[in-house]
Amino acid sequence: MSLEQLPSEILSEIFGYLTYRDGYLYESRGYSSLCALARTCRRFSDIATTIFYTHLTLDVNWVDTQDHIRTCSLNRCSDANPSLVNRIDSAEIDWDYVDLESCNKLVSHLAKSTTLTKLTCILHRARWEALPALYDYASGSFPCLRHLTVELIEFNNYWDYLPVEQLEKLCQLPALESLTIRVPIGEPKTDVRPKMILTNLTHLDFDYRPVSFEALKSILPRAPNLEYLHLSLPGYGQEFERKMSDDMAIPGYELTGVLHSAHYGTLLAPVAGSLKELALDGDNVLFTQHDGTTIDLSQFVNLYHLEVTASVLFGPHDTAACCPWPRDVRKALPPHLEALHLTFDGDQGMFWSVEQMRKHQSSQTFDELWALRLENHHVDWLVELLHRNSVKKYPLKTVTISEQPVIDRNQSWKVVIWYGTDYLQTVAGEAEVDVSIRLLVPRDFESPEVEVWEESPAFGRTGTYPPSA
Repeated sequence: MSLEQLPSEILSEIFGYLTYRDGYLYESRGYSSLCALARTCRRFSDIATTIFYTHLTLDVNWVDTQDHIRTCSLNRCSDANPSLVNRIDSAEIDWDYVDLESCNKLVSHLAKSTTLTKLTCILHRARWEALPALYDYASGSFPCLRHLTVELIEFNNYWDYLPVEQLEKLCQLPALESLTIRVPIGEPKTDVRPKMILTNLTHLDFDYRPVSFEALKSILPRAPNLEYLHLSLPGYGQEFERKMSDDMAIPGYELTGVLHSAHYGTLLAPVAGSLKELALDGDNVLFTQHDGTTIDLSQFVNLYHLEVTASVLFGPHDTAACCPWPRDVRKALPPHLEALHLTFDGDQGMFWSVEQMRKHQSSQTFDELWALRLENHHVDWLVELLHRNSVKKYPLKTVTISEQPVIDRNQSWKVVIWYGTDYLQTVAGEAEVDVSIRLLVPRDFESPEVEVWEESPAFGRTGTYPPSA
C-alpha cells in the first residue's frame, strides 16, 4: 500500500510526529516540515494544514521575529478566509509590548472560532485595555471556549489591576468551565453587579495575585457548581516587592487593616456545598494585625483537598504550639477532608517563629530550642486530628505541614524534613495517615533526625550574598 492510499486518520498520526521531531528547533517548531508536506498535494495539504493550526503557539518579544511574522500572516489569511480560525482548537499567546494591534487583531479572529476550546494569553508590559478583544469582548465571542488562562506581567514595574467588571465579563463566557487569572483584581467601577448564573464554571484560580472582596462577592454566589478555588488571602492591600540577598524581587502585598479569619469562611460560604478543592494561600501576603478569630470550614461537606495558611487556623500566635485552642482546630476543618496541606507563612511557625529561630541562631542556642519540640503537647492539635481519624470520624489520608521559605535579605535558613517523634509516628500509623512535616531551621543546623528539603538561594553556610571571605 502506497503512502497516498493510507487513511487520513493514519496520515494525520504520522504527520503529527513531525512537530515532535523538529520541535526542539525554537524558530521552526516543526512547521517547515509540515509546510513542505502541505505543498505536496491537495490531500496532504488538508491534513498538514489541520495539524498546523490545531494547536497554535506564539511567543512574540520583538517585531519581525518568526512568530511575529506568523501572526501578521495569520491575520491576513483570516481576513481573506474567516473560516480558517475554525481549524484552531487551542492557542497559547505570550506577547511582549510590541505591535499590540496585531496581537489584538489575532485575538479578535480567535474570538470568532467555533472550535477554540482552550486559550492562554500572557501580556507583558501593557495594560489590560490594550487587549479589548479579550477583556472587553464583543457579544457572541468565544462561543466554545472552555479553558481560559490570562496573565498580565508588569506595567511600569507595577501590577495592572483588572476592574471587577472585566473579571465578571470573562466569567460570563458562554462555555467557560475553567478560568486561571494571574491578574490582580481591583475594585468595581459601578455599584451594579450582574445576576447571570455561571452554571458551567467549575474551576477558578487567582494564583498568588490579590483579589478584592467585591470580586468574590460577585462571582461566588453565582457559581453553584464551582469545585476548585485557589486564591491568596483576599482583601485590600498595598503592593510591594520583597528582596532577597541577591536582590531578586518577589512580588507581594500588605493587607490594609486587620486580618479577619472568620470573615473568610463567610465569604466562601456560597460555594460550601459544591467546593471540592480549596487553596487559601498566604505566602505573598503580609499583615500587621489579626483579630484572633479562626476560619470555619466545617460546613464545606464536599471539600476533600485543603491547602490553607496556618494564620487563619491558629490566629496571631507566633507558633501553633502556643495556640490556646489546639484541640478546637479539627472543628474548623471540613468533615470529609482527605488531604490537608498546612502552610506556615511569614513569621509564624509550627514550633518556633522565624524571629525566634534567628535569635537562637545568633546566640548559638538553636540546639536547645530544637530539643524542646520533643514535648508531645506541642503537637496536641495534630495528635487530636489523627486520633479522630483513627476512630473513623475523618477520612483523612495525608497531612502535609510546610514552613515556607523566608523572603528577605537574610537567607541563613534551610527547610528540612522532620519525621516526628516516636509517639507522633505511632499515632499517625494507627490513624493510617501519611504525615509529612517540613521545618525552617538555621542554615548551619545539623541533626541525624532530618534531611534537607530546600536550601536558601544564597552562597555560603551563613546565607550571605556574595559569600564572605
